[in-house]
Amino acid sequence: MIQWVMTKRLDDAIAKVRALPEDDQDHVADVLFAVLQTQKNAPDLNDEELRIVERSRESVRRGDIATDTEMEEVWGRFGLA
Repeated sequence: MIQWVMTKRLDDAIAKVRALPEDDQDHVADVLFAVLQTQKNAPDLNDEELRIVERSRESVRRGDIATDTEMEEVWGRFGLA
């Protein structure tokens, strides 16, 4: 049996994400999938996951992303700043 071990930093980040509202959790997941898709050893994503990544990329292209100031507020609100 393989036991996967998560780094403390990743475990802490996931714990904070779990405390977010559902829509915010989905957004974080979209970003994570987008990052994973760029990795050489990234797992294969299914069609739905690829659609989510593409929607995130479209949002970035349209400029539907938070400003640095907005992100600083979010990070600060959750004690991540």
